[in-house]
Amino acid sequence: MIAAAAALLAVVVAQAAAPAPAAAPTTELDVTLDPDARRIFGHARLRIVNDGPTPLTGLGFWLYPNALAKRSPALTDVNFHWLYPGGFSPAAIDVSNVAVDGQPARNVERREIEGGLAPGGKTMLTLSLPGPLPPGGAVTVDVDFDTRIPARYGAFGCDGARCRLMGGFYPVPARDGGPGHARNPDEPQFARAGRTHMTLRLPAGFALVANGRPIARTGAEPVIVDSDDALYPTIVTDRVLRPATARQGDHVVHYLHRRPRPPGSDDKPLPYVREDIPALVLDTARRALAFADTVLPPGSPARKLPVTLVEAPLRHELVQEHGDVILVSDQIFGIFPFNRLRKYHHLQIARAIFTVVVDAAVRAHETPSDRARAAGVLAAHLTELFASARFDRLEYAPDILRPFAFVPAVDQMLYAPLLASAQSYFGGVDDGDAVRDGLRAWVAVGPTPAFVYSKLADVLGPQRFATAARAMLRDATPLRAAAARAYAADLAWFWAQWLSSSAGVAWPSVNYRVQSVTETPTPSGSRVTIDVRREGATLREPVEVLVEDRAGGTRTLRWDDAADAHRFDVELPARLRAVELDPRHRLAESPVGSLRWSDDPRMDNRTPARWRFIYQGLGTVLDVSQLTANVALGVLAKPQHDLRRHVLITAFHTDTSQIGVGATGGLNFGAQADRNNLVSTVLAGVTGARLDPTFGERLGEAPQPGWRATGRLGFNHDTRDYAFDPWTAVGLSAAVGYALTTLDGGAHLSQASTGVEALRLFELAPGHVLAAAVEAAATFGDIRLASQLTGAGGPLGLRGFATDELLARSRIIARLQLRNDYVAGLDWNMLHFTTVRGIAGTLFADVAAITTCDDYQFARDRIFADAGYSFRVLHDAFGVHHQLLSIDVAVPLNRHAPYTTCLGAPYAEVPRPSFLVRVSFFPSF
Repeated sequence: MIAAAAALLAVVVAQAAAPAPAAAPTTELDVTLDPDARRIFGHARLRIVNDGPTPLTGLGFWLYPNALAKRSPALTDVNFHWLYPGGFSPAAIDVSNVAVDGQPARNVERREIEGGLAPGGKTMLTLSLPGPLPPGGAVTVDVDFDTRIPARYGAFGCDGARCRLMGGFYPVPARDGGPGHARNPDEPQFARAGRTHMTLRLPAGFALVANGRPIARTGAEPVIVDSDDALYPTIVTDRVLRPATARQGDHVVHYLHRRPRPPGSDDKPLPYVREDIPALVLDTARRALAFADTVLPPGSPARKLPVTLVEAPLRHELVQEHGDVILVSDQIFGIFPFNRLRKYHHLQIARAIFTVVVDAAVRAHETPSDRARAAGVLAAHLTELFASARFDRLEYAPDILRPFAFVPAVDQMLYAPLLASAQSYFGGVDDGDAVRDGLRAWVAVGPTPAFVYSKLADVLGPQRFATAARAMLRDATPLRAAAARAYAADLAWFWAQWLSSSAGVAWPSVNYRVQSVTETPTPSGSRVTIDVRREGATLREPVEVLVEDRAGGTRTLRWDDAADAHRFDVELPARLRAVELDPRHRLAESPVGSLRWSDDPRMDNRTPARWRFIYQGLGTVLDVSQLTANVALGVLAKPQHDLRRHVLITAFHTDTSQIGVGATGGLNFGAQADRNNLVSTVLAGVTGARLDPTFGERLGEAPQPGWRATGRLGFNHDTRDYAFDPWTAVGLSAAVGYALTTLDGGAHLSQASTGVEALRLFELAPGHVLAAAVEAAATFGDIRLASQLTGAGGPLGLRGFATDELLARSRIIARLQLRNDYVAGLDWNMLHFTTVRGIAGTLFADVAAITTCDDYQFARDRIFADAGYSFRVLHDAFGVHHQLLSIDVAVPLNRHAPYTTCLGAPYAEVPRPSFLVRVSFFPSF
């Protein structure tokens, strides 16, 4: 108790020693916004207060628009269209006439900021002060600015009349003089705007929400908006924003939306097809506010706080909270029509409301550096309590979907999510966001408040954290003091461990692994010794180990010290089934120590490994011109979280095979192409197929029924992270194989084959790709059947020719494609089961050189070419699993007889269509 009291006294003394600022920050803006021209310009007068313990000799200002001047490396071919619907659009800000206390500023410099801030240009403005600014002192900075707004979704941009300027459109003061001057890297990187006075000029005909206040306008008159304590000024515009209002206690809730509200459809067979979305949003807001009021003290100003939510074109996230206003995606209830999954969308709205309300509740007593963190920590805690009260229990998508993990859309969501706002559906602590949309997210260098909450809750435990939360909300106790009091000991080690992010690293790099498990049978069951190890950084956090026995019993063990390893000894009533480290995914792990940098850090957390079986889908090519179909069905088996091994089991029907099955094992290596795949693979596989005896009939071959067994060894390297609309890639594959064909008549035909392919995708501009590929193949041995030959025609060759048209012993094919995404950012919801996201097209041309059926001699008259166009529809299942529908029209450019005989029979030309139309459900290459 003496140590705990001393620790608490140290916290109180430290807080008492912090200087109280003699003045409060203020922000005055006089600006003109032209949404059609995507431009905002004007004057800013900023009162900047030194709330630190040491004098400041200079000031820094964030020039956030310049961070959007270049395409961020985080914007891949998967997520680019979530923010840029019509190609990349740069932003910029020009600054002039900088003055300090009425005098021209000295040493004004625009700088690029290195480190964890992902600069896009000269994103920092620095200047020298006439003299040191003492703690508690204030200066007034005047500056003119002219900002070009990007054509962009998200927190900063205009999409036609829809503009969102969620802070950062003017030079925003950095805390402590900017990077390089900060006292503590875990503190906020920009200063709050404080008391804000904004005069805004806007053309007539635009709806407006300024600093969270809906503004009713009759013309083009200037708008004046005052705010008592703004995080930063915010502006939202649209042609139409329809108000929907609700009350909850003393709260007034406004939801501004675009479309007229439809009548209710609860009595319809598919009620989610036509829904009153504003009603869903307002109902969630009212429930969240009612819940928040139960934990706020009577008389708290937060119990009267108005809340404003605005529908916005968010694709990267479902909900964004920006101090006075909450942006809600216009697609928030457009995916996952099942209420059990939709609850995560409701919880995102609730979390944002809790953050706004709690921020108002802790404003008066929380330290400035911890205010946003405290609000986020409490909001995460209240969200969990709200979920348990509203939905009976706290569960996350993996808990619900794991029985359906064999479905590829579900598997992708669990292990390699490519969907927007993926963290909404998961209970793990890894909530990092590489895109970092908006000023606040862009300048953040430390762990998120949700991450801090998860770590603090694990250290304190549920009861002690609830005690700390009550102290923060009802007793006006700051976050760190409330946590230390509940813990009854100093927690300085905790804050130093998790908030030391000066290098831009969100958390220490650490890997946990089950090192060994030893089981000794006993008369009553078994005795198990489990060794677990921490690799990488030295830190302390609670680690759980789940032990399962074969009688169905489970036991959770806990390791909580700073040692590098720990041993558990446990008695079980039955034999051991499995040991799993971190079963609730509470640890943020990195591939360090015994893991390769490309590994999933959870691959060594369970013994024995759990295998995943994933239905890969039914790939289909329909030849509309010849009324034929090629079909392939795949099931993938791989150890959970293990990216190094897999087995692919297939069943297929092709032009040459009536039915076939195969199994291919792969050993993977290299970098991650995505979170589910590595770029390089060594393959070995076997297939067996029943031959289609009619395949060679057009070539004069008599029907030859039989079976074929094939063995294959190969190598594949492919850097594509997105199979259906990749923009950049380097690919190389090579394979050798052996096939034994056994005919029903008793003949046995032996042959070997080899093939190689190289491809390259060049991004000309986002969504516009030049694709090139070259491949060659040859077969050797006892060749007597057309189905034994390699072909240059068909869906995998020259699409203007039939599969049985360009058969040969060897062939070379070169392909060239120009791929263009014409329309992106669509939201054509097809009964919520699939959503059309974009329309694309591909102009292609192919050329092939073949030998004959009987020798390996190439000749000029055996060069063939085709050209055509692919109409492509990019869509996804349940808003998660990306898919492709392609309609190909291909025209042969020089169709003629390739040879006079084939396999000893005269080659007879047969009527062929002048062009071929194929519909496929997978990419061409």
